[in-house]
Amino acid sequence: MKPIRFVLACVILISACAPRVPLPTPTRAPAATPTTPALPTATEIVEVSPAPPLVVTATLLPQPVQSGTITPESTARHLRIFEQLWNTVDTQYVYPDFHGVDWEAAYSEFESRIESGLSDEIFWQAMREMVDRLADDHSAFLTPSEAREEDDQLSGTLAYVGIGVYAAAQDDKEQAVIFHVFPGSPAAEAGLRVHDAILRIDGQRVVDADGTEHLDWLRGPTGTSTVLTVRSPGAAPREVTVTRRRISGTLHSTGRVLPVEAANQSIGYIMIPTLWDTAIEDSTRQVLRDLTSGGQLDGLIVDMRINAGGSSNNLLALLGFFTAGQHGEFAGRDQTRPLEVVADPIGNSQNVPLVILISPDTQSYAEVLSGVLREAGRAQLVGQTTAGNIETIYGYDFEDGSRAWIARETFIPPSGDDWETTGLIPDVTVAADWDEFADQDDPYIAAALDLLTQPVGTALPPN
Repeated sequence: MKPIRFVLACVILISACAPRVPLPTPTRAPAATPTTPALPTATEIVEVSPAPPLVVTATLLPQPVQSGTITPESTARHLRIFEQLWNTVDTQYVYPDFHGVDWEAAYSEFESRIESGLSDEIFWQAMREMVDRLADDHSAFLTPSEAREEDDQLSGTLAYVGIGVYAAAQDDKEQAVIFHVFPGSPAAEAGLRVHDAILRIDGQRVVDADGTEHLDWLRGPTGTSTVLTVRSPGAAPREVTVTRRRISGTLHSTGRVLPVEAANQSIGYIMIPTLWDTAIEDSTRQVLRDLTSGGQLDGLIVDMRINAGGSSNNLLALLGFFTAGQHGEFAGRDQTRPLEVVADPIGNSQNVPLVILISPDTQSYAEVLSGVLREAGRAQLVGQTTAGNIETIYGYDFEDGSRAWIARETFIPPSGDDWETTGLIPDVTVAADWDEFADQDDPYIAAALDLLTQPVGTALPPN
């Protein structure tokens, strides 16, 4: 499965990393060290996805047309924000070589641009460009409207007009695939299902040959309709008409008990689509309670294939369901802090055999969770090598409502392995794209079941 980028009902995630959201106070990281001028308060977070907020790509965006009022006051404000942002990176960024960027030269270049007078839109684009040059797939700059959208998504108050799917573009196939259909949404009523591929929107390609994506076309005024060309796995393309309406809701964990040939075995399955939403801990806890309500599980499959990470609150909470103790550390430029996990058993979750499903879209804290559980001897990994994208980012809010997310730490597992470079390599490889199978014939789940139903002591199949 090749890397893909996520869209929540037309709210676009166009970065390789996950959404950036502030953490609640209980696990808040130390505030950033003040510089001159003083930095905004830093709040720890680690990568996320969805419901994904609108974040930015390392590819430069088209330069907007200069518009809006330019005044001495606006230029002075821009210079203050620029100084704060530049100083934050200069003093806090996890890579002292700035990923090969001449950061001093960047200061002179962008200061000169700003002093010439920029509209707000051009200024925000310039700050986005400056941060994007770091090219770490995590650090990003958000406009005030993008920052507000992040906050709405975190709080669960995000609402929009669309069709109600969580989808992702597959550039290599010039299509998009559906990962989640919100219950009761127009998409659900029109018969769209998980694993369906969207080929065209109103007759136009959803992904052009050059990789340009148009999933935003799913959004539109309430009551308007769009005609989608859709293909289900193994079926011919069909046209589906969907009428847009107001959508609200967030992603949550779901689960079920899987049918297995051995009648005396109970194997559970849980899909955890994100680690960033504040409700993900509670929904995961409830799924585990439901799965173990009839007795202990003989095995559990944890599906992290579409999980692009989230906050440390959720990382710690979910790890606590399955393990405890110290499991590596987060390392910044000048200090480290341990990853300490407190046990929070649900049924027999602390000792149930685990298989975690991973893919190139498993990123950030989702990678940390998966890798930690394997190194702790709690899990085996099935799927494809993950993204290798494990920096911790800290958020900085500025006076105009804009926000920067800056990579300040990376994770070092107990083994010392460099997951940022290698990603997580699965114990058992499964090579199949999301649009090539349906839930009932998922080859990843089949491989996981093979591992969980093998007699104790059976060797792993060759990778």
